[in-house]
Parts: sequence; C-alpha cells; structure tokens
Amino acid sequence: MSVLSISFTDFQDCLIAKIGEILGGTVPSESLEDEGGAVLYDESGALLTDVGRQTGMVFKKADGSTVIGATGYRQQLPRLVQDDDDADQFFPYYIVRIETGHTPSDNEPWDVTVDILLGIFDDDTENDGHTYISEMIQRITDYFVAYPLLDHKYRALQDMDFALQDEDTYPYFFGGIEMKFWVQKARRRDPYA
Repeated sequence: MSVLSISFTDFQDCLIAKIGEILGGTVPSESLEDEGGAVLYDESGALLTDVGRQTGMVFKKADGSTVIGATGYRQQLPRLVQDDDDADQFFPYYIVRIETGHTPSDNEPWDVTVDILLGIFDDDTENDGHTYISEMIQRITDYFVAYPLLDHKYRALQDMDFALQDEDTYPYFFGGIEMKFWVQKARRRDPYA
C-alpha cells in the first residue's frame, strides 16, 4: 500500500465505520489466558472471554421508535432540503469532524485533531439523556485506549478530552470527544539526492 493512497476522507470514513461498530454492533472481547499465555476454553470447547460480547446501544428516536446504534456523518449534519424535513430525523448521531492537522517535520506523520460530536433525543421525564452521552463517550474512548490502531493505517494517541453539554436542551443531549490520530503522509522526495 502506498502512503500516497491515504486520504483524510478515507481516515474519516474508517473512523465513522469503527464508531458505528462500537456503538451499534458487537465488538469481540479479549480471550482469557492462563499464566503461561495459553488461551482458555470451557468444557464444551468454547473460547472463554473476559466480558463476553458488547451489545449495541439502544436509542429513542423523536417519532417514538427505537434504533440500535447511531448514524455517523463527516464534518457536519446534512442540510434539510424539503419543507417537511425535520432535524429530529438525524438523532441519534455522531459527527467526525477534522479540526486541525500539524506535522512537526518532513518524515513524521500528520498529527490530526478530530472532534467527535454526539447528539441524542431522549424525552423521558427523568431528564437523564446525559447518561447515554456518557456511555457513548466511554465506549469510544475505552476502545481507542485499548486498540489504538485504526484500519492498520491510523493510530489514536492517548491524548483525549471529552465534554458534556452544560446547558439544558431537553429533550436533546449533546457531548463531544477530542482525539488525536497519527495519519501518514507522503515522504519528501529530493530528486537531487
């Protein structure tokens, strides 16, 4: 694979797909091992794991239905184009927004800052939609702490920040994660060397 074939759009798409798996799908847990590093199995030959399989998060939609997982978007939400379109149709969602990039020298990768913006709808009178946002944040950050390599091309750095909204926007709840990734870039070529 050529480093030149890596693009920021591909990076965003890979991150959107992985977050979709984290929030909506099942992610296999790690197998249990004995002191010698041997993988453990139960009596029936099934692989023993530390926490089983993570199941997808269930969210409420504004129309009263439920959905497993959330929809991911690149940079921003789509525009409403018809008179009967409603912004509620996008909830639950997450947006993967590239904010900045920096490269310290010729041969080092891009240090790309990404904001992951989260939004859900929850009209329960308990007014605790923030707990869903907190769980989304924890699932995403825990995953990239444990598995920093994304699609064998991008590496999550441990420098992460998150925030929950501080305003009351019931029944809408928001939060965000700021993450940094190393994204490879083309190497400088010197035709006279």
